[in-house]
Amino acid sequence: MSTARTIATPERRIYVGDAIAEQIRASGLPFEPRQFEFWFAYKSGRNVALNAAADAIVVQNGALTGPDIERLHNAYLSPWRMGDDSDAIAARLSGRLEELNLALEGAIGAAHEQRATLAAEAAALSNGNALKDILAAIGRLTRLTEESQTRLALLEARMDAMHREIGVIRQQLSVVRSECQTDPITGLPNRAAFDATVSRAIDQATVSRQPLSVVLCDLDYFAAFNENFGNVVGDQVLRAIAMLFKSHMRPGDTVARFDSDTFAAILPLMRG
Repeated sequence: MSTARTIATPERRIYVGDAIAEQIRASGLPFEPRQFEFWFAYKSGRNVALNAAADAIVVQNGALTGPDIERLHNAYLSPWRMGDDSDAIAARLSGRLEELNLALEGAIGAAHEQRATLAAEAAALSNGNALKDILAAIGRLTRLTEESQTRLALLEARMDAMHREIGVIRQQLSVVRSECQTDPITGLPNRAAFDATVSRAIDQATVSRQPLSVVLCDLDYFAAFNENFGNVVGDQVLRAIAMLFKSHMRPGDTVARFDSDTFAAILPLMRG
């Protein structure tokens, strides 16, 4: 697998764009921005979930087809892949928590009722004189115990299922909240996320008395590009530039979309 920057060979160094073009040509797939975006993300290895899903398809089928790449792009790269907003997911979480609370309250109420019934049956058993009364009380206590065990098993199964579902909903909510700070076109942190990150970085640099660099990259004549080629193509160019910009940064650097045609990077000093 190639790296995000270059592929080294004894004869030459092939830039990742050339390697991706060769990959698309060899696979017989169309030269579309979506194809380039997918192969760039796949070969860079930065999207772990995308690579895992793609590798699983390759292991099963031997190669990636056009429909495979379309589905993977929609699932892991498309800026519109999150269908639910944070309010809807939060409402689902609140509903499941309320159901869990009602289930627990019902279980507690049933336990109190059963305790009272068991106490009454125990009293009847101790006060019983005739053998048939004692045997009847023992039978009722046995049935109560079996019913209690059944209710407990059902409650445990329901709570386990709800616990797993709540975990999934919380994960979805975390993802959506994260995407609220993500530029939908490029997938990079947006201006608000950049401002918060650079503020923390400045505070840390002040405490550590270490230098901090901020890079701004402005795209010249991009408004004219949009006028000539349209906003759809312009958005595809922005995504490609964002990926290229990020691929040349270190893992600890922050790359963001600062403005409509401006990108920014926060570069803290890294030792070691």
